[in-house]
Amino acid sequence: MRTPNLDYPFQAKQLIDSTEFKQLNNIKIVGLMGMATNTDDTTQIRSEFKSLKIFFDAVKSHSTTNFELSILSMGMSSDYQMAIEEGSTMVRVGSSIFGQRTYL
Repeated sequence: MRTPNLDYPFQAKQLIDSTEFKQLNNIKIVGLMGMATNTDDTTQIRSEFKSLKIFFDAVKSHSTTNFELSILSMGMSSDYQMAIEEGSTMVRVGSSIFGQRTYL
């Protein structure tokens, strides 16, 4: 199990406050998206969702003109219930609706 890097929120805030980021007038970040490792290890999946939720909460209050988080997208057809339990506000369930992809 990975330990979250506690520098990530600080690094994200530095990026959000940077002159370069503020000059991106046509960009507005409103959410974060994460996918858990493709594994059957539910402990690892839950840990990854928890880590992203901790990061989301740590940077959410750091609003600027082009950065205002309101969406935390975690979870896909196989793990969306766990993602919701860990704080996801948006899930991706395409495989459950449309079936498995066929790769050529």
